Amino acid sequence: MTGSIKENLKGHVVVAFLLFGLTPLVKIGGMPGFGVPRFIMLAVVAACAVVGCAAAAVRREEARVRLTPMDGFFAVFYALYLISYMASVDAGVSFTAVLNEFVFPALYVLFRVLMSGSVAGSFCRAAALSAAFAALALSLWGQLQYFFDIDVPGSLKALFKTHHFPVIASLGNPNFLAEVLTLSLPSAAVFMNQSRRPSAAAVLIVLMGLTVFLTYSRLAWFVFLLLLSLLVLGAPVGKKKPAAAALGLVVALWAGFFTYHSVTGSTKTARVVKSFSLASGSPLLDRAVIYGSSLAMLRDAGFAGMGPGMFGQRYLEYQGDFIRGHPRGVDIKRLVDLDHAHSDVLETGIDSGYPAMAVYALLLGAGSLAGLRRFFRGKGREPADPFYLLPLGFTLFSLFAFPFFIPQSRLIFCLGFAFLAARRGRGVDLRAGRRLLACAALTTVLCFAWPYGRLMLSNFHYIRGLAFFGRDFDRAFDRFGRGIAAYPYNGLNYFSMGALLLNAGSPAGLRYMEESRRFMSSSSTALYLARGYRGHGRDEDARRWDRFIRRNRPDLLPRGAGEKEVIDGGRAGE
Repeated sequence: MTGSIKENLKGHVVVAFLLFGLTPLVKIGGMPGFGVPRFIMLAVVAACAVVGCAAAAVRREEARVRLTPMDGFFAVFYALYLISYMASVDAGVSFTAVLNEFVFPALYVLFRVLMSGSVAGSFCRAAALSAAFAALALSLWGQLQYFFDIDVPGSLKALFKTHHFPVIASLGNPNFLAEVLTLSLPSAAVFMNQSRRPSAAAVLIVLMGLTVFLTYSRLAWFVFLLLLSLLVLGAPVGKKKPAAAALGLVVALWAGFFTYHSVTGSTKTARVVKSFSLASGSPLLDRAVIYGSSLAMLRDAGFAGMGPGMFGQRYLEYQGDFIRGHPRGVDIKRLVDLDHAHSDVLETGIDSGYPAMAVYALLLGAGSLAGLRRFFRGKGREPADPFYLLPLGFTLFSLFAFPFFIPQSRLIFCLGFAFLAARRGRGVDLRAGRRLLACAALTTVLCFAWPYGRLMLSNFHYIRGLAFFGRDFDRAFDRFGRGIAAYPYNGLNYFSMGALLLNAGSPAGLRYMEESRRFMSSSSTALYLARGYRGHGRDEDARRWDRFIRRNRPDLLPRGAGEKEVIDGGRAGE
């Protein structure tokens, strides 16, 4: 017993739990852009760098890592990403995007180091166990939401007026939850391979499958069934029966709930049925505007791209161009503000240019094919073999969603590609002194941690300011002002300060609202500016913003559009 406790308290086991067990469950209301999960990940990486630097001060031996082609793809992609930042058309927006991105290559390096040493096996076991624990908690959380309406946001209850609410657990969006649970499926399979009672892991997979169904994410349904089918085909002989039973139960549950929802009148089920129609009102065509606008952006992005984070900044104007070019083919009721292209491949090309897009596509394609080949070649001999399917799952989501920008999904992406790279036989051995490597890692992490900490502080002041918005002008004003001082590139604080002042009748709010457009673009900002300029006698400026709304968001024009001018927690673009 004592030995088991000591084993579970080793550093790499704790790292695995913090990252894969705790991070997916974190729920901090209102923190924009998944700031808290990213901050936890950065804190773990920084702590590992500090410990590694301290250990290297004592030890003098060399560190050896075998660099593989997968590492090369990863490194080239991030090099091109940084080059696109230097060529960005808006350095402030792109700097924030780079800060949000830095933690993931750092995590990849950490995973490669852990998986190349003597702790590789125990780290993989700990990661699988932690991810399985998080998947169980998320699944049960989501099912409590569905069956008992626990922790279901009021906005969702108002939107879905039947018995069926989409489950979100801690992720705030049903599609995000579906992605994370589906990408956790290989970890559950690793847990099954390691367990003395595979049936327990099979029950976990069934619970995950039911929750994925209740999100009503059609893409997640497809990827979940595909990955589970591959896991059954590649399972070792002794574990094939529970995996096949889990697949059968998942299919039966999905069919039963779909039939029940169809009979009782669920709006989401009706939407899925309509998806098989190619009529003009089909949900299958919902993304025609998104992809049409994105392709136009890709055409204009050029070789170096517009810069990291620029898709959300420029999307509205391209949506307006698409609407004017297809006046009869657009249902204006489906127009939205967007931060992401619903295709990581497209958005990579828009933000970082054609070479980065090509390298990213090669990374995904090579990783998926190599993972499939290694998975079936291994025939389930190694308990961790299901990790080989992680690149395939992430790739399928990347084609039609944006898991690249969801921290919990990106965490699994880093694990899957690091695992694949560590298990590749061919490569170049890199040797270097531990002190040099550890000091370089610590310096790099700390250089990024300082500005990122200021961004998180700015977000914290933004959240606190929203808590006082409409109740205490002075305290809200103070919080938004401190948020701007902490990090001057955070558009949320400028927007909120502008809204606060305009609601109080102060023309100073116009300056803050205009400034917010340097860092974020939303229809809420345009509505506030049109109303604010008109209220202060600047009719020409008001008409300019009226034209912007008419051009890019004509759905906001009918009577009552002014009621849409609300503080939405900075989520106008989601």
